[in-house]
Amino acid sequence: MKSEDLGDVDMTPEEAEAVHTGVECDGCGMNPIRGLRYKCTIRKNYDLCATCEERQGHEHAMVKIRQPGGAPDVMIVVADEEENKAEQEE
Repeated sequence: MKSEDLGDVDMTPEEAEAVHTGVECDGCGMNPIRGLRYKCTIRKNYDLCATCEERQGHEHAMVKIRQPGGAPDVMIVVADEEENKAEQEE
């Protein structure tokens, strides 16, 4: 599925012009991600474009990145260890 097939997402003109060079959407394959970028707080190197984030389900919290280079260098997340253990056992 391509991002273009899913329709438009509301964002400012400045956000729409952002190009996140070197980052590919794990939902539709857009490379580079254009517009808003969403980075998973749990999965390493998992990013979505705005359209995939809005239309597809995802199980973890995502960080919204409005401008290229805006991703945090480090994220500290407190996750439910029992839930994560159950997922790993499946």
